[in-house]
Amino acid sequence: MAAAQRESGATVFGYYVQDPERYGVVQFDAGGRVTDLLEKPPSPPSNYAVTGVYFYDGRAPAFAKALTPSLAANWRSPI
Repeated sequence: MAAAQRESGATVFGYYVQDPERYGVVQFDAGGRVTDLLEKPPSPPSNYAVTGVYFYDGRAPAFAKALTPSLAANWRSPI
């Protein structure tokens, strides 16, 4: 399925790199689905760097509206 045709969920694009500890990386479950995005982890769970290209379903605006800053001034999702 093409990412732009997805009716629900999201698509995160990644690029295989040799030195993933230098990048934000994607963590996958056993089925190959994304479970987390980690920024420069010391022990990367994969070699797939996050490229910054995403496709979201129609729920994205509601999720974005619900974001609030954490005490560290990072944005955190309520889900």
